[in-house]
Amino acid sequence: MLAEQVPGFHITVLVHTAHAQRFNRLMQRLDPLASVELLQVTDMGPATAVELQRRVEAGGFVAIVGDRVPLRGGRTVPASFLGHTAQFPIGAYVLAAALACPVYTMACLHHGRGYQVRFEQFTDRIVLPRGSRDAALTAQAEHFARWLEVQVTQAPLDWFNFFPFWDQASHGK
Repeated sequence: MLAEQVPGFHITVLVHTAHAQRFNRLMQRLDPLASVELLQVTDMGPATAVELQRRVEAGGFVAIVGDRVPLRGGRTVPASFLGHTAQFPIGAYVLAAALACPVYTMACLHHGRGYQVRFEQFTDRIVLPRGSRDAALTAQAEHFARWLEVQVTQAPLDWFNFFPFWDQASHGK
């Protein structure tokens, strides 16, 4: 586990599930030193943003999936993906801009009989200028879609969704 290899590694994974607290209690019982915490974020408000800022400033990481549209109220932008237009959520870019932190991508792909986890720097910082915010969000989504396309092309069976990915326009609006 990465947390065992990197002393002081802490990650908060943002999820849309009511089971986050139960999972965290289970993790605490199994490994009291576990540095992975699921944080339920049905609604992202100022208090959550302040808490995430505190965690980032303490050297922690915040993980959010870049291809999953929020359950409600999430906005998406279109990007070219695998030869088609697909909707991608903007939440990760808005959050990263608010936290003023570097952004990394992570892929976990089959490698031989196991898995290989790869982290790549996505950008030093995301800036969303007032006058061109929508264009900047679309550019970030297109950048992510190109990165995801490489991962999916390398290991197509490792990317899966439990929702109608290609029909997200109605889910994210």
